[in-house]
Amino acid sequence: MTQGELRSPCPGSARPRTKSGTRATIAVIALTTFNSWGLSGETSTNLVPSIRANSISVLVEDGATSERGVLVPSAKPDRYQYRRSKEPRNITFTTDIESISFRVKESEVHDFVVLLNKTQKCLLRIEPRRPLQAQINRIGPTPSTATHFLVAIPLSTRLNNKPYIPARINDGPELRFLLDIGTTGSGIATQSASRSGVRFGGSAIMGAVEGTESIGMSSGNTVHIGSLTWTNVPLFEHKSGNTFPGEHGIIGNSVLEDQVIEINYTESVFRIHPSMPDLPVGYSKLPMRMIHAVPHIP
Repeated sequence: MTQGELRSPCPGSARPRTKSGTRATIAVIALTTFNSWGLSGETSTNLVPSIRANSISVLVEDGATSERGVLVPSAKPDRYQYRRSKEPRNITFTTDIESISFRVKESEVHDFVVLLNKTQKCLLRIEPRRPLQAQINRIGPTPSTATHFLVAIPLSTRLNNKPYIPARINDGPELRFLLDIGTTGSGIATQSASRSGVRFGGSAIMGAVEGTESIGMSSGNTVHIGSLTWTNVPLFEHKSGNTFPGEHGIIGNSVLEDQVIEINYTESVFRIHPSMPDLPVGYSKLPMRMIHAVPHIP
């Protein structure tokens, strides 16, 4: 399926299946971003578009990324949750017979039906993903109220002039993670996964610098950063050929979404604030847009 095919249909239309240079000293950013299957809820099959299938296997293409899933007829509806973005994009579901595309704008919900083996109706809903919620970890340090930030942890750039923070995955040891707000997901290096209790039970096709690549995926993980804990976090496999020596993974926007973050190179500290702090003297505010879950400055 080509990009041209993705752009051609009207929303909800079905078709047969076819074969940075200068580094800022400080950055304070409010990240609002938004893939997973879920269950529960009820919906009506009246007046909703439909496609046919003889197999429960389905390919989901969401913008530049794609992944394989399975239909769950018992879910009413089965849910695909997309990452929210102000820029509209196409989300396409392809079965072994045909496909259906939706032009999705921010926060939109779309329902459709897959008729499995000519008899069984599978109800599906495309909806925005709810951001992961961080919880205070009782074992960690108490957040400071005097300095008005929720958590502050060391930021290191000595490895390769990129920002790194310490973090733990599940019950594993503290590791060094690249802080990458230009990445929609979070991941752990292949060689570090086992000692952090991460098992890759699925796969996905993701965009890369030189095109696309197939990577392992793991769900249901817990991420600890300072005194904060995120649960049910999906992680991708950060393959050894893409890691710098001493780098154990990436913390991206799947964890940082809907957070107010401060990357302070002068003080070598990374802070997560409860709300937008006052602008420090000598700094300027710049407009920012979230495009496909990645911050852009015009």
